[in-house]
Amino acid sequence: MTGELPPSVPTEVAGLVRCFLTAADSTVPGLIQGLYLTGSVALGDFRSHCSDVDFVAVSEHRPHRTELEGLARVHGVVAGRHPQLHFDGTHLTWSDLRAGPGACAPAPFTHEGRFHPSGTFAIDPVTWHELVGHGLPLRGPAIPGKPVWTDHAVLRAWTLRNLVEYWGPWATRLREGPSVLDGDHALVCWGVLGVARLHYTLTTGCIVSKTGAGQYALRAFKQSDRIVSEALRLRADPTLASHYADLSERRAEVVDFVASVMDSGLRVGAV
Repeated sequence: MTGELPPSVPTEVAGLVRCFLTAADSTVPGLIQGLYLTGSVALGDFRSHCSDVDFVAVSEHRPHRTELEGLARVHGVVAGRHPQLHFDGTHLTWSDLRAGPGACAPAPFTHEGRFHPSGTFAIDPVTWHELVGHGLPLRGPAIPGKPVWTDHAVLRAWTLRNLVEYWGPWATRLREGPSVLDGDHALVCWGVLGVARLHYTLTTGCIVSKTGAGQYALRAFKQSDRIVSEALRLRADPTLASHYADLSERRAEVVDFVASVMDSGLRVGAV
């Protein structure tokens, strides 16, 4: 790769990205025409102890068999050299970006250190809207200079469906057997800040970071300020003192908060 990365890219992320682009240019030369960071890095909310590095890589064409084998080796190199960070994302084409997720066929992706030659990971309206609103270009043109699909009605419908189909069963599982939450701080953040992000999108039509969602929830759900503050503490610095002496009480408040925000979100989405 050539050129300097934006100063907003954290040092450890910059090292990972350079590793990926160098390996890709050597192994599958010319394939990676665009590379954009989304997620916490693009939203200014990267936390090295808990954040992934989310990306969208763009090519002119879908990789053929030999290129897929090369991409598998490239992502293997990245995972081996940067095991502390997950480089999670999907490989799309410029035409995919124009057409939108509804018209996008399964694509190569990597998740939690494993490369998959085909799947639907991150092929959803959030990815496209994040690219347009916040995508951080590391290679290729700035997204505003390219025609990229957006549709706020589709984003809203997807968000409502995600509340029902993902978070409804999630809350039910934890209510029926929630002891897993006692020792898993990541699940506290995932539940509290995850549903808050969806509520924010339904209310504003915009995408927000996990920390931004927590700050929004402190204003929108003042009766739940303790569990929201706990989730923000765990995201910012889990070594700080907890707001809870009793983890079973924390567990119950996570489940109640998720259910409450879901109910509110469904009402907002119905308007």
